[in-house]
Amino acid sequence: LKPETSNLNPQDFWEAFFAGYFDLATMHGVTLIGGDLSSAPDRLTIDSIVIGQCQAGQAIRRDGAKVGDAIFVTGSIGASAAGLKLLLNGARVNESEKSLEQSAIRAHLRPEPRVEFGRWLGELGLANAMIDVSDGLAQDLRHICEASNVGATIDFEAVPMAEEVSLVVTSADEAFEVAVSGGEDFELLFTANRDDEAALFELAASCQLPLTRIGEIVSMDQTTSILLRRVGDVKPLSIRGYDHFAEDASV
Repeated sequence: LKPETSNLNPQDFWEAFFAGYFDLATMHGVTLIGGDLSSAPDRLTIDSIVIGQCQAGQAIRRDGAKVGDAIFVTGSIGASAAGLKLLLNGARVNESEKSLEQSAIRAHLRPEPRVEFGRWLGELGLANAMIDVSDGLAQDLRHICEASNVGATIDFEAVPMAEEVSLVVTSADEAFEVAVSGGEDFELLFTANRDDEAALFELAASCQLPLTRIGEIVSMDQTTSILLRRVGDVKPLSIRGYDHFAEDASV
């Protein structure tokens, strides 16, 4: 974050920042217990660590996916990636404007974590493996597959692509690429027993949250972890997304 990108003076900026910080913390029951501040000559970096707890053995991990599980994702994906591209091209936040462009920008700058739905999934034991979509749906699904030693097949037509993606691409193939590779949507991607599908959709409806079944877990293939099914044709999915250990931080 570069100081010149904000039209607030330093005092107003910090007051606005901490007002937003504590509003969000209060919303999710988080307490600030410490911290460290440092500065650089030309920019500001804000880094936070959140620590929590759950009952022993009740965490939904990446390594619980089973062959035959259905794969689900909450909400829609791709809006954050579209918002980032718009920001890089010069678009800016306009609080008073309600448009698809502003919706995309807000999806990137103000993502809404699916805390309530995720908590109920854990308490009801409805998910076998779960991760949030931060590195990109394809990359995060691969994380589940690798941890669980399984493969996956997803359906092209089933993936819930955000309407905002249409602002930055023109074809269905490009839209799909942005949606599954963009990341930072923070939707929940999880696997569950097929017999629990009705209960899952009922729970999502009670949380006023869209939920989509996008594929299934299959046996591990030695050549690829994820297959893409489209109009009866099945082929390996090209996996792109954020890679924390790559030199350019992407694949």
